This record gives sequence, structure tokens and C-alpha cells, in this order.
Amino acid sequence: MIKYYIQDDNHMFITRSSDESRGTYGLTSNKSLAEEFKNEEKAFNVLNCCLSADLRKRCHIVSVECEDDNMGRDLIASINDIDMEKFEERKSEMAEVTADMLSFLNAINDFIKNYDEINKRLSAELSTLDRKENDIRHYIEFNFSHLCAAKSYMVSKLQYNILAERRKIKNELQIIHAIHGFLNGSSDIHNTINIINSTLNPNYNVRELQDLFEDFKTNNI
Repeated sequence: MIKYYIQDDNHMFITRSSDESRGTYGLTSNKSLAEEFKNEEKAFNVLNCCLSADLRKRCHIVSVECEDDNMGRDLIASINDIDMEKFEERKSEMAEVTADMLSFLNAINDFIKNYDEINKRLSAELSTLDRKENDIRHYIEFNFSHLCAAKSYMVSKLQYNILAERRKIKNELQIIHAIHGFLNGSSDIHNTINIINSTLNPNYNVRELQDLFEDFKTNNI
């Protein structure tokens, strides 16, 4: 944007006094106090119609290219508004992340403090289920020829429930052991993740009864 000023030969600027009548313009060396004109025509009218004869002889019009102050202020205000909105959004997001992180750290702290107790409890439950499963295997071994269809189903269902619960507890133990190993530095993060993934997505390698498992895969049983 171009602004116009009236300047004398000594680079002094025309400035307006509080009285806007003819002949009330003076000189100033302070550009911020100088009279500004948005177009050259208005500056020309002031130079020729509003200044004293002495000032008219000594002054001329100069043009200065500068930024639009109002536009600059509006732009800065808009930027500040946008930045503030983003800041408030970011602050809210950070508060949520911080809360989640604190919750996570508290959970880790509780896990570390209670690890021995959890491990002991799950191990005891696993031992109980092992004994129960062992009882069923011996029951089948000693009584198979005497079992009717209904009794066989009941025993099989009981064995399945015990095995399912046993697998659940074994998975929990494997996961807490993996996490505890990572936290105490005996295992790295990649190994820990692999253990957890393989525990949650088990893949059994058949040792002998391949035909039995082939029937299962083809939905023949």
C-alpha cells in the first residue's frame, strides 16, 4: 500500500494541529505524527489549499510504500485467534493424553506391586486345575468300559471345562511373566510382544495324532 506525505526540503513532515482550519499545519521530524494521505490528490489539495504560503514554497509530496496497518492488525488478530483455538484444542488433547498416561502408569505401578501375589494366586489355581484334570484322566482310564453315553458326555464336558479354564490361566501367567520380564529388563519389547501375540493366538503343533486333527480341520468331527 502507498501512503503520501508532505515533506519540506529538510525532510520534516507536515503535521496537523488540533484546529483543522486553514493554516494550522506545522512541521515535525517524527514520522508517526505526520499527516498521512491515502491518495496523492488529497495530499495535493492540502499542499496547495491548506498550508501557509511559506510552507507551500518549501514542501513537496512524497510517496512511501508500506503495509496496510489495519490489514496487518486484522491479519495478526486472525492468526492469534486461530493459534489460540488450536492451542485450546491441543491443551484439551494433552490433558486427555496426560490422564491416560497417568492411568497407564498407575496400572503399571499396581502390577509391579502386586505381581508376586498375582503370580502366586494364578499358579495355585493352575495346580488345582492340573489335579482335577489328572483325576478325570484316571477316572476315564479306570472306568471307560463302564461309561454309558450320557456319562461319557458328562465326563468329556467336565474335562473340557477344566482344560479351557486351565488354558485361560496359563495364558494369563505367560502374559504377566512376559510383561514382568520386560519391566525388570530381562526381555526386550519385541520379544515381549511376540510372547503376548503367540499366547493370544495359539498354534498347536500336533505330535502324533495328525489324522485326528485333520478331521477337525475339515469339520469331520
